[in-house]
Amino acid sequence: MCSLPHPAYYRRLPPLPPPLPSPRRSPRLRPPGAGTAGVLAPEGAPTSAGDVTPPPSSAVGKQLPSLSSPNPTPAAGLPCGETYIGLGVESAACPAPPTPFLSSLRYGWTAAGALLPSAHGVPLRPIEHFTTPPPPLSSLHPDDLTPDSPPPPPTYTYSSGAPLLEPPPPISLNLDCRGKPITMASCLHPSNPDRHHWLERGGVELTKLVKDTRTIQPVMSCAKKPTYYNPVPKEKWANGEIVRRVRGTGGGDRCHVDYPVSTNTAPVPVFKTLLHATVSENSHFGTADITDFYLGSPMPSPEYMIMYTSLFTPELLLDLGITPFLQTDSKGREFFYVQVDRTLPGFRQAGLHAHQRVVQLLENHGYYQTQPCLFTHVTDDIHFCLVVDDYGVKYTHIDQFHRLIAVLSKLYHVKASPIATTFLGFTIRHDRLNRVIILSMPNYIPNMLLRFRPNGVRPAKSPSIYVPPTYGSTAPQAATLDSSDPATSLQIKEIQEVVGSLLYYARALDSTMLPAVQDISSRQSVPTQDVVAAVERLLGYCFSRPDHELHIHPSHMLLQTQSDASYLSLPRSGSKSGGHHTFADHDPDTINAPIDVDSSRIPITVSSAADSEFCAAYGNARSSCFHRSTARNIGYPQPPTPIFCDNECAIGLAHGTVKAKRSKSMDMRLTWLSHRVANNQFYMPYRPSSKLLADFYTKPLPVHRHQEMAPFFVHKPC
Repeated sequence: MCSLPHPAYYRRLPPLPPPLPSPRRSPRLRPPGAGTAGVLAPEGAPTSAGDVTPPPSSAVGKQLPSLSSPNPTPAAGLPCGETYIGLGVESAACPAPPTPFLSSLRYGWTAAGALLPSAHGVPLRPIEHFTTPPPPLSSLHPDDLTPDSPPPPPTYTYSSGAPLLEPPPPISLNLDCRGKPITMASCLHPSNPDRHHWLERGGVELTKLVKDTRTIQPVMSCAKKPTYYNPVPKEKWANGEIVRRVRGTGGGDRCHVDYPVSTNTAPVPVFKTLLHATVSENSHFGTADITDFYLGSPMPSPEYMIMYTSLFTPELLLDLGITPFLQTDSKGREFFYVQVDRTLPGFRQAGLHAHQRVVQLLENHGYYQTQPCLFTHVTDDIHFCLVVDDYGVKYTHIDQFHRLIAVLSKLYHVKASPIATTFLGFTIRHDRLNRVIILSMPNYIPNMLLRFRPNGVRPAKSPSIYVPPTYGSTAPQAATLDSSDPATSLQIKEIQEVVGSLLYYARALDSTMLPAVQDISSRQSVPTQDVVAAVERLLGYCFSRPDHELHIHPSHMLLQTQSDASYLSLPRSGSKSGGHHTFADHDPDTINAPIDVDSSRIPITVSSAADSEFCAAYGNARSSCFHRSTARNIGYPQPPTPIFCDNECAIGLAHGTVKAKRSKSMDMRLTWLSHRVANNQFYMPYRPSSKLLADFYTKPLPVHRHQEMAPFFVHKPC
């Protein structure tokens, strides 16, 4: 008997508008059962008068139309123009809602949804919160549910109605009375009116550490020098009220660990590759998050901490049996020692042992790594990436997702969403009707601008200040020298904060601002007033384009790379490399959302334009090796990958049609890339600069050229 929940329940929505030609759907159907309005009922339950008889079982397993079919025909027995929704699975020949319609599925905790957009623009909202945990997954099986047996407790309950409009959070969230970020000292200050709330939350965290997880235990003395206990307070805005939490952490900077503690994690290109495969296969993408991932994993040797009683109430210390261990220091402050037997957030070894624990759990149940932090199963068609404690899961059937969550739930409390809405800071919208996945960060830029420019900023149409070349001059063209005054200390601090705020956003979502961010970051060590002006220009561009999106479309999942370089375009004889990697086909005119981009300074001084182009091709080929490996490990082995380039000399050196004589400075790169081309891993076709997307990342462009090129990389919503 497999450990699965009851099959997905369905209820029927009103007919949709006339659909577009329906793409290929998942070939596996689930028998629907309609219940009372707004409630998902098991198959065979009485239906209300307004419901229609579910599709017959003869519709199950019908051959579905392919994507290439111009006028697909619905499977027999399924009413066209209707949508059945359940645990994230749409019926195969019926149009799916264009936006995600499920929120979180919380295993072992609560089953409650959030605001859910529907296909008709009317949000669905939960009408009931189930505070009792659902039955164990092993206790439910389709064969165990007879018509006479009572239905299992409902997992989702929705009703259609007006949107739940949540008021905006207060501006004082996570700030103390002076406008500074809250600390435990400020939260427990006698003048703080919420002091008793923070004492209570700190006590809840101590109870979890001592009694629930047995991570720490009080002792009278320490076998090694103790570190400090650092409780971290945080406020969240949920359902119109402030929710407070205290997370107990340890001072890892004072812990000595005599073994490597670095841990692998999946990079963003792996996550994007999974999304490309999801939309190309018309499969599903879900997410899972482990609560308190760093807490409670075994350690080879214990650590010790000192904790002061001023953080807790005397009644709590007495209830936990800590009072007999109290001591007094030279300043008259009461404290107690604890022995830390399991990992605690803040310890440098916590990530390593937590990662090893979850990997061992997955391996024991048939999930293995095809590359670091990219997993698949020995039998299930499922692939997922692991980013610390977050899982991005591509699956073809809901049972595969349930099996993974059931495995993780053996050791952890898991919050899972069968239909992903957020992951790694992205907002995800999977439109299965039009077969497109939309990635966005709706509030990232407005919040950043509110922090740095609360009074507004002058809009800009491009992120960089363009300096046109001097035409007609016989002097050599060189990078513009910066002779402006040095920046002040406050301006230096702001430059560093702006770069830190925008670097991930530019690399992961809006690559149109990546060249500007990279240029500022390379000059932030000794910034001048010109760098300050460049930051102002970049913030103005952010103000003009705050809502860019990435649209991922179906493709043949063939890796395509474009490479370019600009020679001596940076100060101190520097050259710049640019690269664009995506999954489409090998036609460079086929555009899809990039999985990776490159805009960086070539780390050496090159001797010619061909040398700079070859360095850029070498760097992009190394990145493509990783992307090829990722695609192969999720089921898409790659033929030779094209690296489009606009320099015929570099192409000839790679293919051996140009003999290297005075290019000794590129010997190693020449040998590496030439061997990869000879082994049919890459080939380098020519593409003119005017059509090469990688040219966008190598230099500032005039406004008209930037506006022409930007739609190839990002999408601006209407």
